Amino acid sequence: MLGKRVESARTSLGWKQHELAEKIGVSQQAIQKIEDGRTKMPRDINKLAKVLDVSVEWLITGNSPQPATKTPEDKKIIELAVNLMSFLTAEQQKDAFDFIERLKIQNEKVFEELGAKMMTKKRNEQLYINNNRAHA
Repeated sequence: MLGKRVESARTSLGWKQHELAEKIGVSQQAIQKIEDGRTKMPRDINKLAKVLDVSVEWLITGNSPQPATKTPEDKKIIELAVNLMSFLTAEQQKDAFDFIERLKIQNEKVFEELGAKMMTKKRNEQLYINNNRAHA
């Protein structure tokens, strides 16, 4: 149920209903109606998904993966970023999101390369151990 997924995402961020409501520009009662199932399809579902850092598909169906639970430090950084973004124009926000997306892609590439190097190192260490055992 959409309401339970909204509640789950909200509580994983450590937010009260009124805090989520402020972030998407609705009343606390609107969030309560979503979470208890009286509102089946919120008008602001895209904004809701973005603020909760989940996909619209996950909110509606529960089928796509929900993001991993964030640490308190992650939550503080995200909240700070969301607050800072509110001071930017729409064009500046788009530029900021584009920049963040480029960082995300670059970060994924770095972690892929790091993982490959660690696997190679582990393989080489195992070959060294096996070689020493064979000659002992």
